Amino acid sequence: MTYKTVFTFRQELDDDPGFLHAMRSATLDPEEKVFGLKGTHGLVATEEWWENIRNGIIRSETKLGRIARIIDDDLEDSSPFSLIEFEDGSTKYEPNLANSPADQDLYQVGARIRYLYAFDEGKSPDEFGKPRFIELILEVAICLET
Repeated sequence: MTYKTVFTFRQELDDDPGFLHAMRSATLDPEEKVFGLKGTHGLVATEEWWENIRNGIIRSETKLGRIARIIDDDLEDSSPFSLIEFEDGSTKYEPNLANSPADQDLYQVGARIRYLYAFDEGKSPDEFGKPRFIELILEVAICLET
């Protein structure tokens, strides 16, 4: 099967340096206790951080699924999103991420889709006092074959 990568987190950060700055600022601000990543394994999007994803220190996971439904009705101020049915039986709503607006058209009901997620530790613990991991979508690819 041929997949087209429609979104990368790296490109998103290159396209929106303000977003990267905000993420890094939240991590580096000692007064910020809720938002931001802990930064234990590198500041987001630094070479150290990417290397720690590649070598498994920051956990990552690839999930395959199909687009079951697209929700784009009356979304004046936000992008459409899709209900994804993953091969493991789970379902999840995800935004229709695309670095190029032209790739939005690839989001079609029934299309196979692949996500690469990274899980980096957030600053604040979960409700049980355990580390809370923030799920970051690093890459989205959509199958070009039906």
